[in-house]
Amino acid sequence: MYQDSGLDVFISASLKYPELSAVRYEADQERLIFEAALQGEVSLEKQAEFEQQVVAAVKLFHSIKGTEPRWISLEYRHYAPGLILLRYHRDSYSVSEEETELFIELLADAFQDQIYRDSTNMEIEESVKRKVKRNLIQKISREDAETNRFLSYREGGRVLVFNK
Repeated sequence: MYQDSGLDVFISASLKYPELSAVRYEADQERLIFEAALQGEVSLEKQAEFEQQVVAAVKLFHSIKGTEPRWISLEYRHYAPGLILLRYHRDSYSVSEEETELFIELLADAFQDQIYRDSTNMEIEESVKRKVKRNLIQKISREDAETNRFLSYREGGRVLVFNK
């Protein structure tokens, strides 16, 4: 199933935010997953506090807009000493670019010195965004379920998009 706003948020977040190391769009599951890599240790208390802060802020944001998110969740994956992947899971129906901006601001405030950021500044023209969107819509519109999941990975000023 193709959902326009989810795809727009996927493309925008993939290109705009150096704080995000990866963005996943699972059109068939109606889910977006934003991933930030953190360095150092993050206490369980700080993890819980950040999750509560994000959920409260997103619910307030949607309350003001008169909408309601289907689901919000955060997940911390510890891979190696000093490497944590923070995943923010959202439904593709109610998430918006403004909400994504809110999440990034909260992330930056909470983990300012711990976020691995791509240091290359990317200025993307709207025509490039439209071309990427058109290509992804063509893939999503096919009946082949394997093309309904995408992963964007950011490194060295480049964004790579894969069928997952």
